[in-house]
Amino acid sequence: MDLKSYAALWIALGALFCMAVIWVLLTCIGRKCKVACKKENSNMMNQADEIDDREDTEMHVTGEGEQQMLPETQLKARSRRLKSLDTFRGIAITLMIFVNYGGGGYYFFGHAVWNGLLVADLVFPWYVADNSSRRPESRKTIELYSVYTKKKGGDGNLKYYRIPGVLQRFGVCYFFVAMMQLLLPPMEKGEKKKRWWEVFRDVFGLWKQWIFVLMLLAGYLALTYGVDVPGCPKGYTGPGGIGEGYPNAFNCTGGMAGYIDTIALGNHLYRFPTIKVK
Repeated sequence: MDLKSYAALWIALGALFCMAVIWVLLTCIGRKCKVACKKENSNMMNQADEIDDREDTEMHVTGEGEQQMLPETQLKARSRRLKSLDTFRGIAITLMIFVNYGGGGYYFFGHAVWNGLLVADLVFPWYVADNSSRRPESRKTIELYSVYTKKKGGDGNLKYYRIPGVLQRFGVCYFFVAMMQLLLPPMEKGEKKKRWWEVFRDVFGLWKQWIFVLMLLAGYLALTYGVDVPGCPKGYTGPGGIGEGYPNAFNCTGGMAGYIDTIALGNHLYRFPTIKVK
């Protein structure tokens, strides 16, 4: 392995690590400064808090101006963002841009030819996971499906218009996840005493959705490996051609999935796949 060829990556990782360390140090220093300032002005702050508490109590009792007189802590809690999700979204978008511009020529920043998993193959599921964590909105599906459809669909040629593009798949996935969240909502959290199994509440709280997803997975596996495809070996999922399963699976790219896509979409599939002869 030539270490010099990976020097750019090591430098980038080192720079990111240094930036993270600096950010943590500055955050800690800022918090200590705030604590010190609060201690110096403790008397004035206590008096101000007492006055604010009395005003808040009066406003809640009378019911007037409740929206305007909410405590500052509640207003901050409402506008608070999930930093871990924002970080995850930023990593996914950065990786997507980097991959789209060639990935620096590194092979692991490309897509696997057929079987396997490379870094570029993680962008799509990461972005889908990020979208599934958002509030269900019907317009989000329309936006994802329609953005860049003319540019990416087939350069305006309706004969080869690509229906299942990347953003279109995002939109379809978001639609089904949103519908599942609305029609099979999670269990409401009760006020019961916490038990040891409460750490798994995210699993059993979504038991309806888990059952539905497992049913979809079972149906997919049964369709893929249990149903015969004309002219193909049973359960074949390879690239076809002169690759795996040659010559019996020469025209069986993708097996059952490819067969269904060809019948349903015809010329509207992607015409430049990654499968190729090495």
